[in-house]
Amino acid sequence: MTLFRYIATTAWLALVPLAPGASAQEAEKPPTFPAMERKGAEEVHFAPPAQAATRLKLRDLSNWTDFVVVPPGGRLPLAPAPGEASAAVTWRAQAGTVAYAERLAVWQAPLQAGAYQLRAHGLLAGRPVQRVLTAFVSVPLGQVRAGSLNGYPIGHYPRGAHTRQYQTASRAQREDAYRVPAGFIELDHATALTPVSRHYTLADFQGKDTAVGGRKYLFLDPRLVEKLERLVDVLASQGHRAGKIPLMSAYRSPWLNRAIGNVTGLSRHTYGDAVDMIVQDFDRNGRTDGNDARILLAAVTKLDRETDLTGGAAIYPPNGAHGYFVHTDTRGTLVRW
Repeated sequence: MTLFRYIATTAWLALVPLAPGASAQEAEKPPTFPAMERKGAEEVHFAPPAQAATRLKLRDLSNWTDFVVVPPGGRLPLAPAPGEASAAVTWRAQAGTVAYAERLAVWQAPLQAGAYQLRAHGLLAGRPVQRVLTAFVSVPLGQVRAGSLNGYPIGHYPRGAHTRQYQTASRAQREDAYRVPAGFIELDHATALTPVSRHYTLADFQGKDTAVGGRKYLFLDPRLVEKLERLVDVLASQGHRAGKIPLMSAYRSPWLNRAIGNVTGLSRHTYGDAVDMIVQDFDRNGRTDGNDARILLAAVTKLDRETDLTGGAAIYPPNGAHGYFVHTDTRGTLVRW
């Protein structure tokens, strides 16, 4: 299962993966907390699992992303950063169960797919803490049948991650770059406008196709959302217009990717970590041209070289259907075309 990273000033977040070989049906069963002991009506203390998940912390980068993706019934450990002398942070969940141990809280997600708010407040090393994030409980990949999910066309992802063909096609250094995420985020009228960062909502990353039964499905990597927000900050630091960078294209299912004429089966858009950004008048000369595109590409390249959000990028010229746009992704190695 892909481990989605979430950056926060107040906590490390990590996903406890399924055991190797676990089926989609097993994923829907709620896991149990080992050695649980109830202390009152609401508080639960437990011994952490013997096979604990790795907790990731990139940097203290503050509020660039506001979401995390969790499988049905999955567990999300919430822990203070190492070296913090004390932590008195209380987590409240819209649904599911919060359990506590010393310096550790764990949220167990409900089985129903959807968007659920997690709220933290209290003190961390003597400093006031208040945090709100959205946990998207995903729809397991195993529910895709004959290339569709609840009638919504998904298509087929390439099989055989260790075949010669895969190794030839993959240009990524990230180990999980072409591993299909374990579950889809469901987008409907209730989740579409859910914020995932300062400037973006879930709807900004949906495929440009038609909903089925009022629903769409997508993958969205938090690394991509972080990269977009950091691009805004890089542009602002260089004196260019700061604000939300509009997106022309984000997630595309393999079915949609083929429907618009793309022949590659390894498009980063289908893995939820690529966007095509619409170029704006960054130099404020009254027109949008190649110089503006180069400004945006230079900001992307700065992040690609200085952070672990490295990926591919290219400038696409205007045509009768669109103006300049710039592609960026987080595949793990710097690529230009």
